[in-house]
Parts: sequence; C-alpha cells; structure tokens
Amino acid sequence: FRHDWDLVGRVEELSKLETLLKPDGRRGAVIYSKGGDGKSRLLLEFARVADRRSIPVVFLNPNGSTDVLDFSLLRDNAYFVVVVDDAHRPDPRHIPLMRLVEQEKRARLLFATRPQGFQPLLSRLIETGLREEFDEFALPPLRTPEIRRLAEQALGTDRQDSVDQLIQRTKESAFLTVLAGELIRLGKLGLGQWASDQDFRLQVFKAFEGENLRDLSPNQATLAERL
Repeated sequence: FRHDWDLVGRVEELSKLETLLKPDGRRGAVIYSKGGDGKSRLLLEFARVADRRSIPVVFLNPNGSTDVLDFSLLRDNAYFVVVVDDAHRPDPRHIPLMRLVEQEKRARLLFATRPQGFQPLLSRLIETGLREEFDEFALPPLRTPEIRRLAEQALGTDRQDSVDQLIQRTKESAFLTVLAGELIRLGKLGLGQWASDQDFRLQVFKAFEGENLRDLSPNQATLAERL
C-alpha cells in the first residue's frame, strides 16, 4: 500500500488547506474522517503544493522524542507548516507543539485525525488559545466515479475489465480498492474465487499483513502478527 496514485476528488478540500499557505491565512486546521478515506493522501498532495511554492512542510515523527520539539531549523523561513497525521493517537507532544505554534507567528499547524480524536483536539486548542484561529472540516467519502478512477489506476491497463467487480467487492472503500486493485494487478489475488465479500476482504488484509511483516525478524513478526 502506498500513496503515489493520482489524487482523485478532494479539489475543494485541497483548496481549503491551501489557505494555510497564505501569509494572512488561518493559523491551522483540523481535518477528520474515518480510516481509509484518504487523509494521508490529501496531506501528501498539500505538501507537494507547498513545496512548489518553496514553503517548508514538516511532519511530526510519531516515534520522535519529546526533548527535541522546536522550530530552530525552520526560523529562516517566512513561514512554514507543521503536519500531525493520525492525531487521534495519544501523544504528549500535542500541547507543547500547539504552544510553540502560538508563540511562533510564522508557523501553521495542520492536524489529521479520525473522528474520535476530533473533540479532544479542539479542547487542546482551546486550552492553548488557538481555537479561534483554526478551521476544521470533515473529509467525506469519495463518490462512486472517484472510486472508479482509483480502481482503474490500481488495476492497470490490462485489468480494466475487472473495475466493476472490484468496486462491488470493496463496497467503494478507497483504501480497500487501491490495496486489492494492486494485488490483483500483480497476480497475487483473484476476484472470482471468493464465497463472500467478507472472505475477499480477509484475504486482502492477510496479503497486506504479509507485506508489512516481510522484512521483520521472526521474533518481531510474531509480536506484529498479534498486534
């Protein structure tokens, strides 16, 4: 699974995020949706837009230390954007990061979270005095024509006859569509051999798990399988 498919849909959402790249724009934003709706892919496209405008975008490392949270390497820039993906996951650095942004007027802060993390993030923004300077919006699921375009990309030119069947199996889930589509294109998964949609999904995620565990040591793989 990767994020290098052409972005489909999300024109309105990307335009909203681009307001963060204006000197007089809002200080930050919170986007939220359920897993697999494309938050991370949208963040990647936003970072590419910023890069073309020579505006630095840095992502908070989920495994980073709380002791090195500062903007010292970014202060030569007119302004910059800090992105926190998967912000629904508890992280003691969120409030210190908000306080840094509140003090550093050139900084912009963008959170992407699943729905359960939305209200806690708003509470922290209130606590740090940033709430009134932040926008928030939900990321809606992609529409059927957009899911179809994703399926066409993932399946490749030789498997376009499988687009309708793939969409039917994945129930128009963007994540599942691109994941299963590429497995089918690579010959690692068939479409017509499953008794139910549930069996199909289980096999897709089994293949996904296998790809993630492939480079781990046996001991690490055993723990990762349990997780």
